[in-house]
Amino acid sequence: PWDQTATGARGFKPCCEGWYRKTFSANPLWKDKLVYLSFDGIMYVSDVYVNGTKVASSDYGYIGFEVEISEYLDFDKPNVVAVWASTGPAKGSRWYTGAGLYRDVHVEVKNHTHIARNGIYVTTPKVSESNATVALQVEVDGFKNHDCLIKADIIAPDGTVVGHTESGITFPTKLTCVEVRMPEISLVNPRLWSPDTPNLYTAYVEIWADGILVDKKSDH
Repeated sequence: PWDQTATGARGFKPCCEGWYRKTFSANPLWKDKLVYLSFDGIMYVSDVYVNGTKVASSDYGYIGFEVEISEYLDFDKPNVVAVWASTGPAKGSRWYTGAGLYRDVHVEVKNHTHIARNGIYVTTPKVSESNATVALQVEVDGFKNHDCLIKADIIAPDGTVVGHTESGITFPTKLTCVEVRMPEISLVNPRLWSPDTPNLYTAYVEIWADGILVDKKSDH
């Protein structure tokens, strides 16, 4: 409820804090993988604990974040995730921002080489009724100088494949997280988007490491 004694900087809602706890069992198939907790949104500041160990903090409520928890998991008994959330300082905003976990939380299991969080970036630098250029950048995490191949298909609104591009990671680097600019794709007679014809194309991306498919994601 609104509170006349609360600060107007928070829309006269009382500042507060709270705890969330979740108990789950770890699948034995996760042992050789990377396990992440992915938070879509916590308002406003937070601390995250796994089995009593602090693994992450956030101090901004408007973006999500992830944290790897592989080393903190117990495969012989239930695991406990605890999240402390606070609305932060009383003068930290100019309106009522809400509080706590306001979006979903996911457990994500990944291979060591994988597409990074929000790692697909798609643009259309040139668009006309007769031709469109599609540019993709893919961020690959866990790269360790092995044979890595990135493949991408462009899927039309009717589900057909209308474009393809692929690239290896050929430049020398000591980084384990690299961003690769893919060769551009040209689409003939693209179905343009408008409020009346909201055509949506999909970029489907695969990561192959040493000939093995290790990750795949799609983006629009």
